[in-house]
Amino acid sequence: DGDRIYQVDNSANLAAFDTSSGSKLWELNIGTIQRASPVLADGKLYVGSVTGRFFILEPSRDGVKILSEVQLGTVAEPEELIGSPAIADGRVYVITDRALYAIGPKVPRVERHPMTPTSPPTSTDPVSHVRVSPTELVVEPGQSVSLRADLFDAQGRLLPQSDVTWELDGLVGQITPNGEFLAEPTAGGQAGSVTATIDNVTGGARLRVIPTLPNAYDFEGDAPGSSPTYWIASTGKFEVRDVDGRRVLVKKSDNPFTRRARVYSGASHLSDYTIEADISAIQSRRQMGDAGVNAQRHTLVLMGNHQRLELQTWQPETVRTHVVPFAWEPDTWYRLKLSVENLDNGRVRARGKVWPRTEVEPDDWTVQMVDVNPHRQGSPGLYANAPFEIFFDNIRVYEN
Repeated sequence: DGDRIYQVDNSANLAAFDTSSGSKLWELNIGTIQRASPVLADGKLYVGSVTGRFFILEPSRDGVKILSEVQLGTVAEPEELIGSPAIADGRVYVITDRALYAIGPKVPRVERHPMTPTSPPTSTDPVSHVRVSPTELVVEPGQSVSLRADLFDAQGRLLPQSDVTWELDGLVGQITPNGEFLAEPTAGGQAGSVTATIDNVTGGARLRVIPTLPNAYDFEGDAPGSSPTYWIASTGKFEVRDVDGRRVLVKKSDNPFTRRARVYSGASHLSDYTIEADISAIQSRRQMGDAGVNAQRHTLVLMGNHQRLELQTWQPETVRTHVVPFAWEPDTWYRLKLSVENLDNGRVRARGKVWPRTEVEPDDWTVQMVDVNPHRQGSPGLYANAPFEIFFDNIRVYEN
């Protein structure tokens, strides 16, 4: 703000500093806990604290005037302000953990500034870079996509289109001279790259082929030491291994930095589906890990040390986690089942059950919840917190 800079610390103390000398000009406490940064617009500061207090301030060099102060929610149950306000089209937007507020005129002041179309600079120099687009792709088995190769010189200038050589690396499918890729319908899930080469210069795009629902995975076709190629975040954390005559997926415990991990095996837009998986954990030094399944960003977890079952909608926010006691044994296989269903009025119902794999599935759900501030879509996957190894097998994902 000209010769001043504004800063708010973790304890919600808002201060103004002189940009030349660095000296503090004034300070105002706006709460007890602070996460959001203040926003300056039209000579006013807009800022809120985690305790739900939102301020509109008029700062000056000599001090600050409070133009407006409101308590969002109540003092006992405040609406938490974590993010900074956003300003657009004459309005100030304030988001809390419960609502989005707009401050300003009923009709936004929208100003359009059309850009003058320009053509990118072109060149006839040698090819130095090949850009394949789209660069990241997710497709289904049997789906076809069009890829394009743009050529650039060493200065980043666009070159005229020219024929390139297309190749597949790690993918089963077909690629035409025009860059049309067709994923093999019977190959199931896979991951690899598509490359375009001209004059010994190569560019590429990464591609995942993710099966549609329903699908099942039992790891019998995977090589020991590998992990499913099209899964996200599994490499190095999980590996296929032969255990008691079967191939299963193991969450490794050799790296403390990846002890807790989530992997995703499906598309992120999925909703209204159920995931099932067999899980087992070992015990060492009286410690057991946690194992779970993910569906639509909800997680059903068997907690080893705590001997309980948790249904989590968002792991860091434990107030919405539903917990039931459940005693389970090490070196024993259990079946986990998590079903998530979108309801009316924006609600979501999540239900989970667990039982020993050798027994018949129970009729009743072990734990369930209706979330009024839910996740409406999300990928299926697995969760593990593994101080010692955890095992997964026989994964099924299907529509409700």
